[in-house]
Amino acid sequence: MSIRHASATGALVVAVSLALAGCGVPARSLGASPSPSALISPSATDQVSPTPTTPAFPSAADQLTLQEVLAAWAGFPVNGSPRPLILLAGADQTMNSPGFAFPSGDDKLAFLLGQVHPPASWPTNPGEADGYPLITPAAAFAEFMPTPGTYDPPTTTWLDASSVQLGTATFTSDRGPYQLPAWEFTFGGVSGSQAVLAVAPASIYSVPAALSSPSGTALAGGAELGADGRTLTVDTGGWESGSGPCEAGYSLQVESSDTAVAIVVDEDFHPPPSPEGCSDTASITQLTTVLSAPLDARVVVNADAEAVEVTRDGSSS
Repeated sequence: MSIRHASATGALVVAVSLALAGCGVPARSLGASPSPSALISPSATDQVSPTPTTPAFPSAADQLTLQEVLAAWAGFPVNGSPRPLILLAGADQTMNSPGFAFPSGDDKLAFLLGQVHPPASWPTNPGEADGYPLITPAAAFAEFMPTPGTYDPPTTTWLDASSVQLGTATFTSDRGPYQLPAWEFTFGGVSGSQAVLAVAPASIYSVPAALSSPSGTALAGGAELGADGRTLTVDTGGWESGSGPCEAGYSLQVESSDTAVAIVVDEDFHPPPSPEGCSDTASITQLTTVLSAPLDARVVVNADAEAVEVTRDGSSS
């Protein structure tokens, strides 16, 4: 099975391995193969492609989860222009260029400790780029400096930020990898550069707190949107899909609002005959739904109310 979302699948692999380890079975790798008033009524719920394991309607527990998730995202400004950025959980706001390397361990330690002198002068901030308001380069410099602590530094080495300029860099959003404005810094003696996201916080959506997904659900590691803007293929994973021992049946429940599309992946695991164990091979299962209306600027969110990375035809949208 081909995996089309490298970054999302990578996160899914780690999470699946941890989840399986918690179930008392061997952790597995993928090998070579990624306001309630606004809710649509149950009769208008997005329909999942029919499979033997897909209930006609969500269970009461799933329905509650879907409504809670959509309520959490009811405030998303879907009509904003440009669309507010949604950075995925754990996504970095600093990116190193290829070949970014330090000449010594002390230089690297100094950088990690924030022992870096700012550049002698700051470039002019144009205030906006690609439709986004920008932070100042001085504010960007502060972004990758750790909070000062009261400690005896293990190195007396200090680095100098030798230059800073406005450029672009690739950051991970809910719509896949995105080229965005960034302040690029170079440092004396250090190869390459480090880019800091230059988009002002006002244009980065403050995501709601994560919810606890119900038991019997699987992770949604990413999704691909078809050319029609309505066909959504969701990557989930863990056990091999099937009805035999050490396999699981997967079904996808979907409900929409004006601001978001909530997805819940139900997992029905079939344990092995005791005392046998299960294979250490993990699997990615893809589930497809056709939305009742184009996704457009709405956000796709999982049972934890976390944004899911959505790409179009295998590329950023």
